[in-house]
Amino acid sequence: MNSDPTYGNDGNDLSFFNEIINNINPIRCWRGACSYEGIIDLNSLRLTNNVLFKGKPMTSTIPNLLEKNPARVAGFMFIFIIVVYVTGMFIQGDFFVAGNAAETAKNIMASETLFRFALTLELIAGLCVIILAVSLYLLLKPINKNLALIALLWRVCETVIASMTMKGNFYALSLLSGADYLTVFETEQLYALMSLFFKAGSPGFYIATLVFSPASIIFWYLLLKSNYMPKFLAGFGVFASVVVSILCLIGLVLPHLSSMFSMGFLPIFIAELVGGFWLLIKGMNVKPSVEH
Repeated sequence: MNSDPTYGNDGNDLSFFNEIINNINPIRCWRGACSYEGIIDLNSLRLTNNVLFKGKPMTSTIPNLLEKNPARVAGFMFIFIIVVYVTGMFIQGDFFVAGNAAETAKNIMASETLFRFALTLELIAGLCVIILAVSLYLLLKPINKNLALIALLWRVCETVIASMTMKGNFYALSLLSGADYLTVFETEQLYALMSLFFKAGSPGFYIATLVFSPASIIFWYLLLKSNYMPKFLAGFGVFASVVVSILCLIGLVLPHLSSMFSMGFLPIFIAELVGGFWLLIKGMNVKPSVEH
């Protein structure tokens, strides 16, 4: 094999690369933030790029935060998801008139864009659960990696189910579009079908939340074993998660009683909101307990 530096490991003539490198000038990046230099390792035939920054190297923000301080990411996502979800639900609440599909339909048609915005907020909150789950996994895997992974997978399943459930709400809006193919239905029939799609989301909510429950129990249990937050707060999170699982079973088995226990979801909101602020402020200033 030729050992001349203008040849690679496979003996190919690479002299033209040398000519290119010798004549290339650094290219100033956008707004002078960095300069670019192409570097070729001729011996190993590897082409690499070095980006020389005036300050810190450019990195991907979210992965970097997840790696360096998943506690603060988890804390922020707890708060963000609750705020976005509750905002979406609050906006939707102004549209629905209990027991009156016609009035509900009129309210939606009068401000359909706002209603779609509310549905989208709810969908965004559900999708952001993935970021929350990954950050909690990274935070808690030193405590018990297997349990943290199981909880992560449960929350991924929750997101999939919740997203599929949301489709029904958008399908309901298509019934109010006035499209030609809907002329075969009477107006009252369209309103009834719209109500059916919206009501079909209720079992989907309970199923998704029932899948959420074991993941929440595991994550709060691992937080209880760690020293990332006060024991009473983590213990309250475990309790609130168990309550949620019971409420979901009631909603699926005895749906006519579900409205009586709606306030039972309040503890988990409190636990996640307070826990979120704690993790966001404290971050990872303390070391986790050693896994046994």
